[in-house]
Amino acid sequence: VSARVARAAAAAGALAASVVGAAPSLPSRAAVAAMLPPGDQEIWGLSAPAPAQSFSADARAAADPDACPLRFGSRLNSMRSRLDLLERKFGTESAPLDLLTMVQRLGSAKGVDLVDFNYPSHLRGEFGADEIARALEENGLAAGAVAVRFTAEPFRLGGAFTNPDPAVRAAAVDVVAEACAWAAALGATRGVIVWPQ
Repeated sequence: VSARVARAAAAAGALAASVVGAAPSLPSRAAVAAMLPPGDQEIWGLSAPAPAQSFSADARAAADPDACPLRFGSRLNSMRSRLDLLERKFGTESAPLDLLTMVQRLGSAKGVDLVDFNYPSHLRGEFGADEIARALEENGLAAGAVAVRFTAEPFRLGGAFTNPDPAVRAAAVDVVAEACAWAAALGATRGVIVWPQ
């Protein structure tokens, strides 16, 4: 399913890049569906009109009057600055600032309950999904989103989804599919964000 979702995202991005202006460039569901093979149009109901939804604070309050409608999160990269504060708080001099240490540091920030991870930089490495999920839980946090940040190679020249090289476009779909798998494994409540390249 995630490769099909990535193709839909690529179609939406291609349409958006073809129109000048932020608001006018937002593609309709029908325009995205028209760019996809028939089997992909069924994913997320692109072939049907979008249902009406209310995201107003009043609607949320009516559903659960005691719940705060907002959750606060931070990109994990924000934990890389002011290492002197980290050393003072946790009493470690020049401790390695690995992913789990950054999660621990973010967990000490009052009022923050979501973490946004960059993919692949944060999630391809020494820690698996179980270790990261455990660190989140131990620090009172949850995964917010996984943000795809395409690496310089092979995406810097020519872009990712719109690259003239079909192999690079396919690699971009693979990267997003991998990010989707990480988001699912970590229970990221805000899904996947694709930063354009």
